[in-house]
Amino acid sequence: MENQNPKENKRKAIALLVVALIAVVAMIAGATYAYFQAQQGKGQSSDVNVTTGTTDNLNFNITDLDVTRTDIVDENNDEVPITINASMENFTDNDTSLGDGVTATATLIANDATNEAHDSYNVYLNITKNELQYSSYKRKEPLEPDTDNKNTLVFKTPEEKNTVELSEYSPIPELYLTIKKNGTEITSGVTISGKELTHVTEILVDPNNEVDPTSKTLGGFDITETKGLIQIRIDEAINVEGGDEQNHTTTDTWEIIVTFMNLETDQNLNTGKKLEGKVIIQKEEYVPTLAELCTGEKASECFTKNYKNDKAIVYHNTTDATEKKIPNAAKVANDDSYRYVGANPNNYVCFGSECSNEGENPNYKNLYRIIGFFKNEDDTSDDYGNYEMKIIKADAATKEDLGEGTSPDSAYYGNYDYGKTDYKGKLTTFASYYWNDTAGITISDPNVNMWAASNLNTKNLNGTYYNGIDETYKSMVVEHKWEVGAAWNTGDAKSVYDYELGDNKLTDSSNNCYDQGNTTNKRLCNGANDLTYTDQVGLMYISDYMYGTLPEYWSETAVNYNKDDVKNNDWLYLGISEWTISRYSSDGTYARDVSNAGYASGSTSVYNYCGVRPVLYLSSNVKIIGGSGTESDPFILGM
Repeated sequence: MENQNPKENKRKAIALLVVALIAVVAMIAGATYAYFQAQQGKGQSSDVNVTTGTTDNLNFNITDLDVTRTDIVDENNDEVPITINASMENFTDNDTSLGDGVTATATLIANDATNEAHDSYNVYLNITKNELQYSSYKRKEPLEPDTDNKNTLVFKTPEEKNTVELSEYSPIPELYLTIKKNGTEITSGVTISGKELTHVTEILVDPNNEVDPTSKTLGGFDITETKGLIQIRIDEAINVEGGDEQNHTTTDTWEIIVTFMNLETDQNLNTGKKLEGKVIIQKEEYVPTLAELCTGEKASECFTKNYKNDKAIVYHNTTDATEKKIPNAAKVANDDSYRYVGANPNNYVCFGSECSNEGENPNYKNLYRIIGFFKNEDDTSDDYGNYEMKIIKADAATKEDLGEGTSPDSAYYGNYDYGKTDYKGKLTTFASYYWNDTAGITISDPNVNMWAASNLNTKNLNGTYYNGIDETYKSMVVEHKWEVGAAWNTGDAKSVYDYELGDNKLTDSSNNCYDQGNTTNKRLCNGANDLTYTDQVGLMYISDYMYGTLPEYWSETAVNYNKDDVKNNDWLYLGISEWTISRYSSDGTYARDVSNAGYASGSTSVYNYCGVRPVLYLSSNVKIIGGSGTESDPFILGM
């Protein structure tokens, strides 16, 4: 042993030191990873089981709660979602109400080194569906004596509510939310959309329809016609200070119950009606998606009211955009529209009876995307109901969509044969069309780039394509007045918008009906159709495309939309040369297109050919009846 080489001993010592250092680094990395795991747990779905001695652990769990008691029957399901489904079988004229609930727990485990921990979490009830309504009303000031039995009114149909002066009556709660934390009932501080829910402590109805405070009592928050995200507790503190002597833990236990109260009056208005909701308990703030909020609701009203819940939607109002510090706030269209932005927002809709997505080449026939929600200036009904959903085909149109044939019955050219190296769609074959190939009008005629004269418009889009829409979905399409004057501009998004649709659009058809280079000075004006055209189907505007990218790029001019960061953050960029509805106003034979490279500044002869994506406006009465808006699970529409 004494004869070992000193250099060899030194080399082994260094090697051992390196191994030790690696082990220390690994321990630190492991502890750091565990720490983030503990801090970033996402409710009951998170598997957070940190066992290192240097971190605290906050985890959550949700289980079904049997709410059966003498006056309440449980919904009789073992699932975590809260469900109330009133039917003839489970809600009769006896004295029993219907309830469902869950138990939610938050458990904080202190690390072994300190035996102390401090954290916080959030508790919500997200009511995604609620069809139940108030069916019974009582007088605000009871009559004494009640000779006419008018202290309580029971309405069998919504129409009956219009037969009395409702200002004299108040609704009787029928859906109650009761909450207990660690056995103590919560009676305040529960809010929805910033407004505190009303806590009710008694039911004032007995079987004889008379006021009787002793007939029934049930504490709870009135949620009879409530839908959306209820904030039960925000930043609820949880601490371990000593805690369990062996485990150093603290557990908060929440009992959350929804009860449909049997008023022992005629509640047939709610027969077969349903409530669905889920309790959420987690460390992070919870923001419900538009799919959760808007299923079963009118899309235009729900999306515009709740647009803040989707960061991919920008409200084009200068004041609002400035307050929210939207990049390039001064560049918004300022038309009070709500538009999707970004690389791939969840704005897919199924517009048709089938939207298959099987394998790598899904059938895109009925798959569309929402450009946004736009005001119908002719509808002044209310702030939200006058918006229409604007959709565009998700992929290029095929000849089966728009038809083939020759001029003057079609603007069909043939298969799309440009380079497809930039193409982002899923089709192996799609068609290309002339913007206008009308027989009888030659290339020298000055109005061949008028949309009213385009046979792509009249024959293919508003002919073959529109006629091929299923009648159920055709009823959703509204006739729209398209601005088709399109004064030429290649500036930034706001400048292009103003020249297409805004303050700088052409207002005099006499300036828009001839080719400036036409030596014959031949005029073929169509009057009002030179500036606007009313029909069901159109194409996107150049400004639609330019506003599809992220707001930080709206200051780029149209010629710069080929930049990778601009076009790759523009969900409307498909990577093909495709037509827009905008004409080239300085020359009567050209129309504007978006190039396969992403340029928004181009124009080409109307006798040239490009890809096509039809665009529609849908009625403000269209509802979202399912789906989440992703490509594989698009929004499903209904009326």
